[in-house]
Amino acid sequence: MFHQNPKDMKKIYFTLLILLSCTISLMATEFAGGTGTKLNPFQVALPAHLNNVRNYTDAWFLQTQNIDLSGYGNWVPIAANGTDKRFTGHYDGQGFTISNLTIYRPDVANVGLFGHVGMDDNGHTTLRNIKLVNVKVTGGRGTGALAGRVTGNQNTRIEYCSVDGGAEGFVKGNAAVGGLVGSNNSYRLNNANAESFRPVIFACWTNVDVSMAPNSDPNKIKYGGLTGCNQKGLISNSYALGSVTAGEGAERIGGLAGCVEFRGIIINSFAMGTVSGTDTRIGGLLGFGGQNQHSGTVISSYFLSVQPNNGEGVALSEVHMKIQSSFEDWDFANIWIMGTDNPTLRENPPVSTNIWTWTGHTDNDWNEAANWHESTIPSTDGNAVIVIKPENLIGANAWPTLGADFSIQDLTLGSGAKITLVGSLSISGKLEFDGDTQQPSEILTPDNGRLILAGQKTQQIPSLIFENLTIENPNNVNLAGDITVKGNLTLELGFLDLNGFTITLLGADAMLIEKEEYNSSSRVFGASGKIIRVQNISGEHLNIAGIGLGINTNKDMEVTIERGHSELAGSDEAKSIMRWFTITPTELPSELNATVTFHYFLGELQEADVNPALSLFKRVKDGDGWLPWEIVYSENIGEKKLVAKNVTSFSQWTASDASTPMPIVLLSFDGKAVEDAVALSWVTAAELNNDFFTIERSRDGVQFNSIGTKTGAGTTSQINHYKYMDHEPLDGLAYYRLKQTDFNGDFEYSKTISVYTRTDITEDIRLFPNPNNGHFRILTGGHKNINFQIYDMLGKMVYSKSAEPGQVTFVDLSGLQKGIYTVVFYGDEVIARKIQVY
Repeated sequence: MFHQNPKDMKKIYFTLLILLSCTISLMATEFAGGTGTKLNPFQVALPAHLNNVRNYTDAWFLQTQNIDLSGYGNWVPIAANGTDKRFTGHYDGQGFTISNLTIYRPDVANVGLFGHVGMDDNGHTTLRNIKLVNVKVTGGRGTGALAGRVTGNQNTRIEYCSVDGGAEGFVKGNAAVGGLVGSNNSYRLNNANAESFRPVIFACWTNVDVSMAPNSDPNKIKYGGLTGCNQKGLISNSYALGSVTAGEGAERIGGLAGCVEFRGIIINSFAMGTVSGTDTRIGGLLGFGGQNQHSGTVISSYFLSVQPNNGEGVALSEVHMKIQSSFEDWDFANIWIMGTDNPTLRENPPVSTNIWTWTGHTDNDWNEAANWHESTIPSTDGNAVIVIKPENLIGANAWPTLGADFSIQDLTLGSGAKITLVGSLSISGKLEFDGDTQQPSEILTPDNGRLILAGQKTQQIPSLIFENLTIENPNNVNLAGDITVKGNLTLELGFLDLNGFTITLLGADAMLIEKEEYNSSSRVFGASGKIIRVQNISGEHLNIAGIGLGINTNKDMEVTIERGHSELAGSDEAKSIMRWFTITPTELPSELNATVTFHYFLGELQEADVNPALSLFKRVKDGDGWLPWEIVYSENIGEKKLVAKNVTSFSQWTASDASTPMPIVLLSFDGKAVEDAVALSWVTAAELNNDFFTIERSRDGVQFNSIGTKTGAGTTSQINHYKYMDHEPLDGLAYYRLKQTDFNGDFEYSKTISVYTRTDITEDIRLFPNPNNGHFRILTGGHKNINFQIYDMLGKMVYSKSAEPGQVTFVDLSGLQKGIYTVVFYGDEVIARKIQVY
């Protein structure tokens, strides 16, 4: 064992103290203030401060003064080529200018104020509100005034930035040259995998001339007024005014972007500059859009009609460029304003999010400024970001209590932290629990409070216990985690998708309260996950804990009830078959005689305006089959229920839209196009005297013809799977149904399904109704699934799914703002459709 001399230890401590002091002193001289964190960003006020950004490429920065770079005759890009670094931090220019940027590095890649920007996976990088004035930039491949190269993801954002070249300004380069950014590309190499990982350029503009540098290398491609290359990237609500010029041998030359291939996107943007070059891949807006499955998408974007027209974008005359109505579906209330000659972006972009960190210095009073690190109480405008972590706590376990209704953007609770809600807390962004899962009662304790999830992201919730909780979920945000409620869990607005977690209702008076208005329910559902309730039952229980199940029994017993939401047919979206319940007694009494009541909402059905005849089904004991049960249907105002009497044993129950108990229980009947055929499949349970099936087909859904038969299973309580191939299908839309025949000749018809077999999807995409209230359907043709994404007016992706050919896909945007949305389909070709939500 080594023993350290106490005097030596003092020397070591003294040395460490000096080193720490020097480090803090150095950071203080490198910037005007700050420590480079989100709460306390580095302050950039001088050219030297801006030059020091390169030493902290993953930090946070805030520009506080106009900066003149005249003293840097040949600026070295931040995160320059050859440094093996990217800028992965956050720089907010706050609208201050950076003037006289001069770079001359003609043989160097990734040239601009920033060299290489962005990060992989889901990390965040932001260049925001940066205004460049009087730029003279010359570089090699990947050159832009702001950034030479962006390789990022959906959280890599360049927004509210501009470049004004002045009378003599320019941007020149060999390839991938743009007035703002040289190359805007996803880190995902495969274009199909990059669909949800596009870096974003939003609300940016340039007025600088872009050209090909002299003596450019053989790959003279991709020149644009805003970006040279936007492959696998997204440009939204932006414009370019400068000229774009490329000499002989150059290709992919556009007024806004040189290319947008590999599924890049341009939305609500325009170009006004002169575009010149000798190649055929040249356009007033876009030089090259890609081919076939590699094509990009251009939506509601324009260029001057006197410029080259290659079919990418819409040509407008100078007169029409001055008229607001020419720019259909653009947001002139919040983003754009009409200028003298063309639309311009509104000034005063949203301010950076305000962050408040709880210290509990005095007590637990939310409205006491001394309890916050910032020495002010959080703003009431809904934009506050609240951070509550033990490491920031000064007071002795003085966790905050919120006594009134309050709206914030984000809430982060650290390991061991908690917040008590007496009023309501509305969260428009994200609710994040940072650290290990704590004891449930020590994290979030709403006392008759309200949690409002108004954002878009999945809320990560560890195991929690609530006294009483009301949830408003207008955007149907998913939750991840388990919840225990001692009292009432009220869902007032929106759906709550369990998404694999469990809600346990404790306490004698615990209650799940779901509401339904105008034929659309506010309720809990989900393909996985469940609600659990342990209940002592004796006599009549009309609706146990509000979960939708009633039991009237002649025996006293304790039962565990599980409520699940996966559909019998395997589709949670259709909801034509509703919830299921498993009833498990602790001890099964003899001579049981019970009545089971199944409550439901009309909004749980596939068609809200159709009230089908429903039946209850009981799972066969020790088997996979389902048996129909004779029921009594009851409907009162605001209440619909199915009642099964004379129940002698408990099991799993569900409801199906069968009109009356058929000789068979048809669990599912599906069809899909497979190459040059249609594959039909169906599943049955509890067949009774089933002789055979006849497969029938129709062109119009009215007149059906037989195309084949399948022998039935006779009488059985087991699940049976059937398949049939239609090798000579009708072209386009065809209808199919099953005719089931008993041994005695009686027969029943199944539901009718439709299948598309046409391969050309261009004319076979239907979105209806349009306009709509946020609920609409998509029907596609072809013979394979088509991925689609929906973008809002800001270019933000708000919805993503896959549409199955010939099947109706239901879309719910009711929780989002009213306006115009763009639906982009990615099949053998890229197709965009507009839809209006009112």
